[in-house]
Amino acid sequence: MAYIDPVLRSGRGVECIGTDADKLDIEDIEKQFFLIDDKLFKSKNRCLLNPIFGKGSQLVGGADADLIIDDKLIDVKTTKKLELPLSDFCQIIGYLLLHRIGGTSSCSGEFKIEQLGIYYSRYGYLFLFNVKDLISENSLNEFTKWFENYVRKEKRETI
Repeated sequence: MAYIDPVLRSGRGVECIGTDADKLDIEDIEKQFFLIDDKLFKSKNRCLLNPIFGKGSQLVGGADADLIIDDKLIDVKTTKKLELPLSDFCQIIGYLLLHRIGGTSSCSGEFKIEQLGIYYSRYGYLFLFNVKDLISENSLNEFTKWFENYVRKEKRETI
């Protein structure tokens, strides 16, 4: 599967499809698989893999998240350290903004993202936080508008 992803995203890596995976990589994935707690990933209404954000994704030249379960937007990180670097935090906030701008293309009907999360696959740990604990709804609306205008302006200036 890992060989197919770059082909779909960028058209590169076709030559790797059909080659054997490294045995150590397979062992690593198996270990991570056994760490998964099924209860963390049960959905009531919605489970979307690699959701894209319509005009929000187009605005930034293409973007997709890893997973949406009900009202939770989750990014999966396979890292050696159990930490939350600023870049990962900004990435998931960016996905929230893109969702607010363009909705989610792979799902009919609008819905609100209430929680953001990062799943650390090497630890079997899901870190979740509530959007409302970070920012008020009014401020988030203003920030989303600012972000969309900023990206549009930046795109015009680079053309």
